[in-house]
Amino acid sequence: MPPRPTTICPPEAITWDWSGQANAFRQGRAGVAIGWGEFFPWFEESANSQISGKVAVAPCPQAIALRPESECGFGEVPGVSRQGGSSLALSRYSKNRDAAWVFLQWLTSADTMTRAALLSKTNSVRRSTYSDPRLKIGFGANPQVANYFEVTLDAIENRMGTEPHHSNWIEVGFDRFPMELGKLMTNQQSIRTTLNNMAQAAARATETL
Repeated sequence: MPPRPTTICPPEAITWDWSGQANAFRQGRAGVAIGWGEFFPWFEESANSQISGKVAVAPCPQAIALRPESECGFGEVPGVSRQGGSSLALSRYSKNRDAAWVFLQWLTSADTMTRAALLSKTNSVRRSTYSDPRLKIGFGANPQVANYFEVTLDAIENRMGTEPHHSNWIEVGFDRFPMELGKLMTNQQSIRTTLNNMAQAAARATETL
């Protein structure tokens, strides 16, 4: 069985989601955290942060080995970093398609994306933002913040992986796998049982594809 989580982290850590983990780190209750980059401004700039001025961003951990992409399936790309977020779409049934299309172009333009990064004090999904000189003023003038943008860009360009693209991945990757890992971390089952259950769930999810 794995070691009790309480020996290496707060007892309630087994109940946290991403936000709970980030909040504990912000309170100074952890020395190292691997999480979404968007949390960094909350650590560095928000009121009552116990680690403001004391936190820095490090590159993604170096993988010992990655499975070759040729050995993966369903479009999976091996990589340490991950991306998340939302998408924009324009319905063919929209009553104002032309206006909506103009709005989407403005919203995702280089200038608007840079302004959004500056005002929200977080990273951007547009490549041009990272080379925009405006990113070096204000919030971005802080060397630690500048490093945040540099590490983010490196993660996107050189360390990014993507999960399998098949219709049952949400059920497997966001339901079955987390449940099995949760049982492992709370000492409800062994590592072997966890891996066997995950393998069986993956096999069931792909047998009809």
